[in-house]
Amino acid sequence: LGRLLKFDKILSNLDRETNDRIADFLAAGATRSFVMMVRLMLSLGYVVHIMACGFVLVGRTGSLENQDSWLAYELDGPYEAYDTTVAPSSFSIYVAAFYFCLTTMTSVGYGDIITHNNTERMYVIILQLASAIIFATIIAMITSVVTSSDMNARKVSEQLDAVSSFVNLRKFPIHMARRINRHFRHFYSVKSAIDETKIFTELSTSLRKEVSEYLVVELMGPVSFFMSLPPTLWPRLLPLLRPMTFEKKEVVCRQGEECVEMYVVLEGMLTATTYTDPQKAGINSAILSRPPSATPPPLTLPPDA
Repeated sequence: LGRLLKFDKILSNLDRETNDRIADFLAAGATRSFVMMVRLMLSLGYVVHIMACGFVLVGRTGSLENQDSWLAYELDGPYEAYDTTVAPSSFSIYVAAFYFCLTTMTSVGYGDIITHNNTERMYVIILQLASAIIFATIIAMITSVVTSSDMNARKVSEQLDAVSSFVNLRKFPIHMARRINRHFRHFYSVKSAIDETKIFTELSTSLRKEVSEYLVVELMGPVSFFMSLPPTLWPRLLPLLRPMTFEKKEVVCRQGEECVEMYVVLEGMLTATTYTDPQKAGINSAILSRPPSATPPPLTLPPDA
């Protein structure tokens, strides 16, 4: 305990940048996963140690009662009850017991060490039942380590699975289902699946401004419109941005429709066409004369336009 307090005192005397680096290293997903795996292995080793000590005790008890015991048939033996308390035979017996318990708990069971009386058999039954629970817990913990190493990747995987289930449940046509899946794959390749709005709201005002400026430059650097906006609007604007992708020759919007979204083209090319001569195009008049609930035709240029 004194050494731990001394180490904590040393950390408190370090400069702020060094402390931040240490904190970032300890908080990293890879570091936490490594520490959890080390703790898992140490816990498993401790459990096997307890089981091995119990197996030695069972063998010693059988030997004292003049029963056939695994100690009498050990390869480096035969051993008696007295040998479990003196070196170097006690160490050899412990290693053999640890080896037996580990191979039994992992369902390997080489068969070079076997039970020879009912007490030993009952102990091994308890050992096997305990190992089933222990290894089920270990598998769950390893799964947790793997999935928690990248929270965003895990959430993205869950969201894509939900989209796939939705598509299968609604039985969309194949071409539409592929477009839906393609849209969300692109969406989550650019957009984080983590709730960024909550993170923004919990930042201080100055730090929120710096983070917003960095993200705006990274995401919308080529677009001068966003850089000309007041920085106070950036934290409100960023959570509203949604990455979208469109197929080739897909109609994004039609002339005469109510505008509900603004698109910023970051890659590719978008062609906009406006018809002002109803006699020439024959489309604007159809839009103007359509009933309010009708859907206008796509805006495409006629061959002679």
